[in-house]
Amino acid sequence: MKGVLLFVLYLSVFPTNYAQKGQKIPRKLRGTYLGTQPAYSFRQQGQTFQFSELSMKITIAKQTVGLCYPNESYCPVEQTQEVTITSKKEGRKKMVYFSVRVQYSSLAEEWILDLKSKKMVRKGLAPQPDTQLVKSRKEK
Repeated sequence: MKGVLLFVLYLSVFPTNYAQKGQKIPRKLRGTYLGTQPAYSFRQQGQTFQFSELSMKITIAKQTVGLCYPNESYCPVEQTQEVTITSKKEGRKKMVYFSVRVQYSSLAEEWILDLKSKKMVRKGLAPQPDTQLVKSRKEK
């Protein structure tokens, strides 16, 4: 019991933000991905809620990632370093999986990037549908 109490005290003294260092994201993954989240609706407690389609922007920088809805000026994932990146080969395709923690929540966003086609799929948090995004070119 005393050991558990000391462990809890240790965790409260050293916040996890200090323990997590930013992970350097490879240059070929960085950029801005643009797409449109399709319209959707869901039913809860006898009421139907409908949402129109929204433009979406995912930004991947050197050590941070972010997700914003530019038309709504809303960013559920502001530039955060809380990201886990894994890569897998599926046949001839090389896929990169991002797991990003949503601020003030225990939920995690899941993004899947196809390196060859530079297309990303954002797995929607229920009841949101999946969203297709494409890497935008640099503006001159």
